[in-house]
Formats: sequence, structure tokens, C-alpha cells
Amino acid sequence: MVLVNGADGTVAAARDFKGQTIPGALNGGTTVALNTADKAASQPITYNAVPAGYSQPTTHVALELGGAGALTLATSANGSYPALPASAVESGDTYFLLSISPNSAKIGEAVVGSATLSAAAPVSFNFPPPWTYAGPAPASLPSFTFQYAGFSGKTGVADEVAISWLNNTSANSYTYNYIQVIATANFQGSATTLAVPDLSAVAGFLAPPASGKTVTWSATITQASSAPLQPTPPDYSWTGVSNTGTYTAP
Repeated sequence: MVLVNGADGTVAAARDFKGQTIPGALNGGTTVALNTADKAASQPITYNAVPAGYSQPTTHVALELGGAGALTLATSANGSYPALPASAVESGDTYFLLSISPNSAKIGEAVVGSATLSAAAPVSFNFPPPWTYAGPAPASLPSFTFQYAGFSGKTGVADEVAISWLNNTSANSYTYNYIQVIATANFQGSATTLAVPDLSAVAGFLAPPASGKTVTWSATITQASSAPLQPTPPDYSWTGVSNTGTYTAP
């Protein structure tokens, strides 16, 4: 694939070279000259119900290559996204869009939306009401509280929590440990809390963060067009509310 990016990094044109030998000279050594047939088309993005006080949404856009990786088409699209010419898209490729609108007054609070498209088309994000959450009480394995009525009566709802902390493997190497827990609303029933379990006794699982470690946490509630934690069908979408923050492990 040859891509031409605009000044903002958004893909403006693309051409797919089928049957290219790797390694080998691109296009048989002939100069590649893209033309109007390779130009990306513009597909509209509509943002509905952006909460008052939240910033204008921006959208990350990628072409997922039939399970063989992804090409970033735009990192901060706003109002439209680039759709590649048909000659540059293979069977099984999908467009992935992730839109975020943060609360201008509270760092870490946002509404989000995502769409996966089997073919390029206009996209409309209908954002849910905002959710303000101060975060869990500091703990090595915290418990999160979910009290939110924005998805009441809807299917495809799930609660998600995550914690991460720095793992200093050496003086010049920095990696992060990460634990994520997802529970469907059907599993939760009337429960309003979700705790990070201690699985350190199981071989291969992480020990909790040590005292004094800075822990980054996130809590997200999503509502999807199909059941959570199942294989996603074509033209899958979801919206959600999210909060993030940090604390020091006691």
C-alpha cells in the first residue's frame, strides 16, 4: 500500500499493489504516480448529544486489514473521515472509528463512541449522558462503584475497570503492568460494584501493585449494538462513558 498524507496526517490518497513481491522493487521499479482515481473520498461524521461543557469530539480512524494489522487513516478527524478508493480496499477490510469528547472542566472524564464498518459510509455517534465518578478508594486491588442510569433498560451494557502501574525492570527499561476486568450488566444484576480480583496465586498472573506505587485507574460503562464479550458482527458500534485518574497504593 502507498499512502499520501495531508499536512495534518490524514490520508489523502492510496493505492494497493496486489501481487507485490517481498522483498522486491515496489511496482517493478517503475515510479509510483498517484492520480485522481487514488484520491480518498470524504465521509461525514455526525456528533449528537455532546454534553454541555464537553469539547468538540475528535475521531481516530483506521482501516483494519482483514485481521492482518491496521492502517491509520486519521488521528483527529472532526466532521468527516477519509474513505479509500475501492481499488485500495480488499475483501474483509473494515473501517474502525473511535470518537472521544472529554469534559473540558474535569480531566479524565469523557464520553466515547466507536463504529466498525464493513464498507465506508456516513457515521453518526449518539453520545450518552455524562457520568462523573471520583474513582475508587486507594487499594492494591480496588473496588469500583457504578451508579449510572444513562443506559437503563438497554441491552448490550457492560462495566469495565482497569488498573496499571509502572514496572521498573531495569534502570533503562520501563514497562507497565495492567489488569482489566469486564462484567456484563446481565452478570452484575443489581450489583453496583466491581472489584479487581486477587489472582496472584495463579501461575502467570500479576501480584498487586506494591505500597507506594502510582496506580492509574479507569472505569468505563459501554452500551453496544450486540452482546458484549462475543464475536463482533459486521457494522458493530458502541457508545460509553469513562473516567480515569491516579492514586498511590497504600
